[in-house]
Amino acid sequence: MARIGFPVALAEKDFGYARAATRRSGAPVARAAHEMFRRAMRKGLGDRNLTSVATLVRRQAQ
Repeated sequence: MARIGFPVALAEKDFGYARAATRRSGAPVARAAHEMFRRAMRKGLGDRNLTSVATLVRRQAQ
């Protein structure tokens, strides 16, 4: 599979930075997004692009 787009692993790292920067406010949206990307990482999707997270969410909703 071709590796195109922005990898999940980098997005998860960036959400970690965002959460650290907004820790005092709680940032519930950043926290929820970061958790979704962490879940994708645990599923082994770190080298896939961001669309794999959407697929994961869709599967969990079924």
